[in-house]
Amino acid sequence: MPFIGPVPHHSGLFIATGHGMLGVTLAPATAEGIAEMVTTHRIPEAMLPFQLSGRI
Repeated sequence: MPFIGPVPHHSGLFIATGHGMLGVTLAPATAEGIAEMVTTHRIPEAMLPFQLSGRI
């Protein structure tokens, strides 16, 4: 499962990794979600399952 979103305890650092063979296919949707996180400082609902918090 991919990790997408802000890195806890590291302000301004975002990660988008773990897409495996679907990286090129999922890149546009991932980029849109990351762009929204960076510009609005909120996590889109569709990206919530891919957060790092609670998974490390």
